[in-house]
Amino acid sequence: MRGDVLMLALVLLMQWSIGITTVGAIGYRLERSTLLPLGLLLGMFLHSMAMFVAQLFGIPLSEQTMMVSGGVTMLLPLVRIRAMRESLAGLFDLPRIRPTLYDVVIAGFVGYVAYMVVWASWYWPVTPFDAMAGIDLVARYAAQEGMIANQVFSDPSLQGMLSNQPFYAPFAMLMQVMMKLIGYPYTQIWVSIVAICFWWCIWSMMRRLAHPLFAGVLLVLFVLTPEMLGYSYILQTDFANAAFFSIGCLVLLRAIDEVSLPGMTLAAVTFAGACWSRTETPLLVVLVVGMCLPRILKDFGAVKGLAGSLGIVAASSVAFALWNIVFFNWYLPVRPSTAEQLRGFDIGRFGEVAISSWTSVISSAELWGWVVWLFLGVIIVDAIVNRRMANPVLIGMIIITVLGLFLVGTIFSAAVVEQTLRRGMFKIIPLMIVAIAGSGLVSSASSALYSWEAGRRS
Repeated sequence: MRGDVLMLALVLLMQWSIGITTVGAIGYRLERSTLLPLGLLLGMFLHSMAMFVAQLFGIPLSEQTMMVSGGVTMLLPLVRIRAMRESLAGLFDLPRIRPTLYDVVIAGFVGYVAYMVVWASWYWPVTPFDAMAGIDLVARYAAQEGMIANQVFSDPSLQGMLSNQPFYAPFAMLMQVMMKLIGYPYTQIWVSIVAICFWWCIWSMMRRLAHPLFAGVLLVLFVLTPEMLGYSYILQTDFANAAFFSIGCLVLLRAIDEVSLPGMTLAAVTFAGACWSRTETPLLVVLVVGMCLPRILKDFGAVKGLAGSLGIVAASSVAFALWNIVFFNWYLPVRPSTAEQLRGFDIGRFGEVAISSWTSVISSAELWGWVVWLFLGVIIVDAIVNRRMANPVLIGMIIITVLGLFLVGTIFSAAVVEQTLRRGMFKIIPLMIVAIAGSGLVSSASSALYSWEAGRRS
């Protein structure tokens, strides 16, 4: 086996261990089918942040730095080893697999798509301008020079030629650095790994809400969402950002339902990963937490509710500040003109952005397939038939995130509806899919199917 394959496997195992032990140290118990994909995603985020902290202390980026920073991060959760033992109990038990025909068909189909995504991310070079003149360019010189603040930022010939992505995508850039240190020429293979973990996590969460057949069908619908599928193997920031943000919303929703402070802590870590991958995300996190605050205060009480909510905002703020304030002001030789892109809020412009987003982006079946229209249809019929929404907090998260994207398009001049807000919809689509799985209609259909299966067995 080639050395780069072995090194990739070793780094992924290290990141997997980091994420799983972090969840264990938090003390939040997850079913294994959710813990495994979420663990790898969190491990990638925490490992990238550990490498960045090493850089802040003047340690050059290298293969040794990558391994040592990962090893140290893997050991840190051991300070709460008792909590780990309790929350990770049963992790290594033999799985009880009883596949049905529909499981085999759905797994085979999604597995084939996953194979194509991995192959495409490994074989094709980096093609988007934002990546070639941004993330990948900075990562290439960072791997060579051992410094993030490398000659890309100071070379006079590159002034005005860079995209804005070197300034707001530390997660993607550092993952590119890791893959280059491992030895992969195009290095974007990590994007497909994030995509597969994302699909797996959403599928696991839907199986808690709906019959496995409906969860599988909705998974296929999610995987084949045209616009999102195209970004599951192409180097950009948006897919990874959507994975962290939407999973953070779903973990927060589950924590609220279970009245679990450890669940709130896990949501805080996941949201921090979202804010580490795109600059405008803290605004969306604050809006989501603010929307959930009345329910949080009611269920948790004032003290615990405020502590959990502020903890989420604080974790997101720290992830944002480490890069956008500390690194920009004390390490980077040039600074982005973010302040110049800010505009005052204008209700008329907000309306224009909302209308344009709906007509050219949100309502487009070419971009999102059946997802948006199916979501609207299910929610409307559900409200008429059952006279209530099955998941009002999740529906609220979707609405407030959409409004937040409109706000981003209103106050940031660089946020273009056909680009920025279109890819911003990546955060919404998985939430819509899970909302469909948790709807009253699908719940009733699931109950009927379970009853039919039980009748057949008897």
